[in-house]
Amino acid sequence: MLTGHGMVKEEWFGLDLALAAALEGVCDGVLIFDHRGIGESVVARKDTRQALRQGYSIEEGADDALAVADALGVDKFHLLGLSMGGLMSQSLAHRHPTRVESLTLLSTGAGTGTAALAPGEPSWVFERFWKTLDPGRVLHVGHEQHLRDIEAMKFTPAWIAANPRSFGELLRWSGAVFRGAPAIMAQRQLLRDVSLHRSARMITMPTLVVHGNEDEMLHVSKSHELVSLIPNAKLVVIPHSGHLTYVTHPQTTLDAIVSFICQQTRKHGLELR
Repeated sequence: MLTGHGMVKEEWFGLDLALAAALEGVCDGVLIFDHRGIGESVVARKDTRQALRQGYSIEEGADDALAVADALGVDKFHLLGLSMGGLMSQSLAHRHPTRVESLTLLSTGAGTGTAALAPGEPSWVFERFWKTLDPGRVLHVGHEQHLRDIEAMKFTPAWIAANPRSFGELLRWSGAVFRGAPAIMAQRQLLRDVSLHRSARMITMPTLVVHGNEDEMLHVSKSHELVSLIPNAKLVVIPHSGHLTYVTHPQTTLDAIVSFICQQTRKHGLELR
């Protein structure tokens, strides 16, 4: 499971544990990790920190995930990626198709930036997203407001209004997490202009795409475009949901993923363990 921009592995908020429980006997477990320089993936060496400041690519992020699987002796797996992690998952699936049993993409698309707008995607969505992520905003609005603005993009205004306590707790928790400024800057740079449209057409494994229809971080048109590109993809749009469907609609998101993975297991004639 690959998280999105600036997120730590704990921000699956229990989806990983729910999947592990629901897929017991189907999969051997669920693997989560922190992207380079964030959370517990601490970059200690000075030269490595300097390299991180120079940035890295979607492909390198995908290679990090494969390296984790290799280190643990995991040959084949069902791959799930959220947002930026969804871009990395597409890269991994395209370049290493024999390793990936199925692909699940949450709240993502085939590209980012105003040069990679999906049909029907308003340009202001990415422009606001890009401006909100700008670390320089902290100097103008303060750390607390900057953090609040970023977290608010992940949910619908209606959900935040209906769940002020949950959103407040999320803000307090998020403010205490180590994210690493060089890593955040590197991730922001790699998202500047990404286009995986050509490689998406060559993804061969069964693919599930899930997106909230009120996502204010990445417009739902991104996923509509994605399923038109990936040959064997299906789309589940969750009504009244924003970027993190698994937080606002946990059961709906879980059911969609579990049903999809179980279907792929049966299609391959594998017995449920």
